[in-house]
Amino acid sequence: MIREEGLKLMIFLALGALFGAAYLGALQWNVRLYCRGSGTPFAAMMHALRLLGAGAIFVAIARAGAAPLLSAVAGFHCVRIFAVSAKRWSSEALP
Repeated sequence: MIREEGLKLMIFLALGALFGAAYLGALQWNVRLYCRGSGTPFAAMMHALRLLGAGAIFVAIARAGAAPLLSAVAGFHCVRIFAVSAKRWSSEALP
């Protein structure tokens, strides 16, 4: 029983990490759309869809229980920490 619960939490951790990577990729693409300036209405629509999608995914995970939700949020947050750290380290290497 405990092994199954641990496996379930690891699956949700991986799911949260995958979702975090996809979310940050979409955020990067959305920022590029805003900076380009030509597709501002499209960028605003994509911004709203990205946020609504994140809410829908976390609500769906929350239906599985509190522990899977916390595990998925932990995976999402770990990817965010790694992405921000990698970006900071790469900018420090620039002259």
